[in-house]
Amino acid sequence: MSEFAGSSGSIHSLSSEHFEAVVQMSVEVAFSKAWTREKLELEFAEALSLGCFMPELAAFIFYRDLGEVLEVSWLATHVNWQRRGLMMGLFRALADASSRGKSGPREIWLEVHENNHDARNLYEKIGFQVTSRRPRYYSDGGAALLMSWRLT
Repeated sequence: MSEFAGSSGSIHSLSSEHFEAVVQMSVEVAFSKAWTREKLELEFAEALSLGCFMPELAAFIFYRDLGEVLEVSWLATHVNWQRRGLMMGLFRALADASSRGKSGPREIWLEVHENNHDARNLYEKIGFQVTSRRPRYYSDGGAALLMSWRLT
């Protein structure tokens, strides 16, 4: 899809050969234990995806195109690549790709556990804003914060 700015990596869609890397990364970084292997298989089959390769898979986003909106369902960055701007690069690539069509998505949605402060800080830095809250959404009783990034 595109070269990753400032590095030797690239961003493009995931394929079935990347499934095991996604599973491993999800186990290592999961804030929630809800993403089982079975759920990841379903997500891989049904969702669209982008991955950042350095040259191996270092970060990914799964999302759905809902017309006016892209909804992010799952994302992760490998522990060895965190805090290096890869997820920000993936979100920029996603926004750039969606803006190519005149009637493409105008907004990106995601949800995050209220206690996942590192993720929340990243999303806010990108431009996401909290739009609503789902109390006691997660199994630990934590709320889900629904966030939106309006694309210009």
